[in-house]
Amino acid sequence: MTQDGPIGVDVEHLRPIPNFEAIASRFFSPRETEVLRSLPAESRMEGFFACWTRKEAFLKATGEGIGEGLARVEVTLAPREEPQVLHLAGDFRNRTGWQLRSFSPAPEYLAAIAFKNRNVSLSQRRIHAPLY
Repeated sequence: MTQDGPIGVDVEHLRPIPNFEAIASRFFSPRETEVLRSLPAESRMEGFFACWTRKEAFLKATGEGIGEGLARVEVTLAPREEPQVLHLAGDFRNRTGWQLRSFSPAPEYLAAIAFKNRNVSLSQRRIHAPLY
């Protein structure tokens, strides 16, 4: 929670996951799984992580947690597709007005942020820390 409203963030390292399609079929909605499988093979892993980070950021922002929530939240996932919450199942508090943004905080990482306040201004800066 910020003074401007609830917020959730998730960051994932883009890495090969051998059984990612089985994970998707367990935790993603049927429509998300179908979209993921329809992507070109070289884009599926990025699509998987886009979906995962968007769902997890949203669930952190709402306080729902990822336990049972992953399958109840449906998001866009195709690479370079506008991040959106498409459908919410169950009894989510204050379902309307949520926004999602995806970004890459560093090479080989994908992140998503979920927030509710439309007046929030987001910016991204790269900080180059010295290596010790």
